Amino acid sequence: MTTQTQTQPQSDVWTRLGRGLGRAFGFLLRLVFVILLAVAMGAGVYFGVPWVYNALIRPVQEHSAQLALLDARIENLRASVDGSQGTQDNRLTLLETGSDGQRERLASAEAELAELQESLKTETDARAALEAQLVGAQADNDALAEQLATLQTSVDELQPSVTTTLSDVVHLQQQIALLQVQNGLLIAQIQMVAENLGDARAQLAATASDLGHLLTTTKALDAGTRAALTNRLTTALALVEASPASALTELESIWAQLDRGINPKEASAGP
Repeated sequence: MTTQTQTQPQSDVWTRLGRGLGRAFGFLLRLVFVILLAVAMGAGVYFGVPWVYNALIRPVQEHSAQLALLDARIENLRASVDGSQGTQDNRLTLLETGSDGQRERLASAEAELAELQESLKTETDARAALEAQLVGAQADNDALAEQLATLQTSVDELQPSVTTTLSDVVHLQQQIALLQVQNGLLIAQIQMVAENLGDARAQLAATASDLGHLLTTTKALDAGTRAALTNRLTTALALVEASPASALTELESIWAQLDRGINPKEASAGP
């Protein structure tokens, strides 16, 4: 009994020890399994979360951002189109208004053109009439030049003649000088009719110089008359630049008075 009693407690100790070791070994196995499971889950989280983010979440975010950017571009494009349409409408309105104004200006320009054409026709007719007068005056001038040449030829023929007196020669030279002055006045008048005022002024100045020379050399007038005509000649020269028409009239008057003095018995017809 004693032996069985001692054997039984020893077997219980070994049994409890075996059971304790089994439980400890089971606990260690479960602990190792939990640790391995935790490591596997940590590795899965460590490697899986970036993969899930890069493979799923990140593309969605990028597409969302691209969609938002595309929406913004579409809105900007729509606003730009609306603004462009408004600008085009304003430009169209301005163009229509400007077209109406241009039509009015065109009509006014056509009316002015018609008036200008009428004025041009009138001026052309007047110029044609002046040209006809100029041709007639030129013909008179040519005839006068022929007469002057004939007279000069006569003077050349008379000069060698011993029978011609000095007074006749002087008188004939004065006649030639008068004709030259008359011819110069006629040329100046022709140039004024043709509106060549520059040439007319130059011709008047030259003719006034010839007339002054004739006044100083002629003996047909007394000293007082020559002085008065010289003063008038100075006045006429002063009018050449400012009023050539007045200067021409004054020179013609001086020529006529001088002609009457040189040819008292002849009826001078004037220049």
